[in-house]
Amino acid sequence: KTLKENEKDLLEKKESEQKESKQSTYSSGITEKNLEKIVFSYKEAAAMRIEWCEENPNEIEYSAYGNPAVTTDWEKSKPSLNSTANLLAKDFERKKAAFEYSRALTAKTGKLDPLKLHAYKTSEDIFLTTTQLAQAKSHGIMMFVDYSGSMCDIIEDVTNQAITIAMFCRKVHIPFEVYSFTTSGWHGRELQDEIEVKGNEIDDLTKIKVVEMFSSKMNNKTFEEAAKEAFGISKAHSYRRDSTYYIAGGQLHQIDAMGSTPLIQTTILAAKLTREFQKKHAIQKTNIMILTDGYPDSIGINDDEHADVKTHRNNKMINFNGKLISGSSSRELYTNCLIRLKEITGAKMFGFHLAHDASSFGQGYWDVEEKDHKEFKDVIKKWRKEGHLVWKKQKGYDDYFIIKVGQKHIDDEFEPQKTETIRDIRNEFKKFNKNKKHTKQLVAKITDAVAA
Repeated sequence: KTLKENEKDLLEKKESEQKESKQSTYSSGITEKNLEKIVFSYKEAAAMRIEWCEENPNEIEYSAYGNPAVTTDWEKSKPSLNSTANLLAKDFERKKAAFEYSRALTAKTGKLDPLKLHAYKTSEDIFLTTTQLAQAKSHGIMMFVDYSGSMCDIIEDVTNQAITIAMFCRKVHIPFEVYSFTTSGWHGRELQDEIEVKGNEIDDLTKIKVVEMFSSKMNNKTFEEAAKEAFGISKAHSYRRDSTYYIAGGQLHQIDAMGSTPLIQTTILAAKLTREFQKKHAIQKTNIMILTDGYPDSIGINDDEHADVKTHRNNKMINFNGKLISGSSSRELYTNCLIRLKEITGAKMFGFHLAHDASSFGQGYWDVEEKDHKEFKDVIKKWRKEGHLVWKKQKGYDDYFIIKVGQKHIDDEFEPQKTETIRDIRNEFKKFNKNKKHTKQLVAKITDAVAA
């Protein structure tokens, strides 16, 4: 009885909360069993897509899975994606080699060098030497892509970014895994057996889905298939802006439908997936990348009929792998979850906020701490000019990027569209060089951060 009367004092509280009589709502988090149920492998997702095609043979030609125009567009887009991946790969290998040579050790072997014997009277350096290069650390990349409904205007660009980074990883032999995350939308969960939420666990897990898009364990054929599928699905979700051909956005299996933004739940799952990934590949340096456009969903906590602690719904506490993470808003809670994820995995955290206008830029810029207190109009002007901005140690991320999307991919070859006059060619070449310069600057910053 005494324990029950005093158990409220066991809850960890902030200084500001200690002045309040009411405590934060406590959640035990998500069980290992339920974490396993909200993630779907590529093999499982591919089987569901095949099942949908078998059940809807008359709709295949209007879907992302069977429209022939998807194949045509994919073949046209692949070279430019591959070109950017090549830039990333070249820059990464250059910086990796620089690291190895900057820490190289040179030692004399004790054996005479026949090519230096002629200088024995004037030099003591007549022995053979060996150079031992420093061993670069093994890298790994985990990526999580937001597939919420608000992403439909930029989902093609986001998917292309994910494919490009996957191509880059394959070129430099970096282990990687890429997942999409969202909820099942209006239809509820129709993907597998019902998840059972007990006690004060995080609620509404039955609608959450984290789906494997690509990974380094795929062979060339499977990766090509997965990349093309992701490309087509992104076309389906942005079909309202596409004037070249028609894909019905609703003609998708539930596994590929868009919903909301369960960033907090995905972060908790990311800890489990990343630790398994690190163990499997013996990774020394892990990079976790999260591509999103907005705010995390607020979370619900299942009512525990056995609990005897008064709660306050505006403040929440989650047990995240043995440590209580608190926040008075979903943004604060998500930031603290990212910090906890870094503690658990030791990974470097990358945030990519993808924006296409002032409004979407402002969503990503919210809460960024500007040391020089620049005016918003000056910051957005710079972003529009350079195509990206990056900050250190912001919002729980080690490196936080706001990237302008909706721009054309830049090929290595200059191919002017207008060639009627010398002025036309000159103007297009200036534009080509400007865009390519911005692309290379972004590539350099990403590879700097990954290779550091």
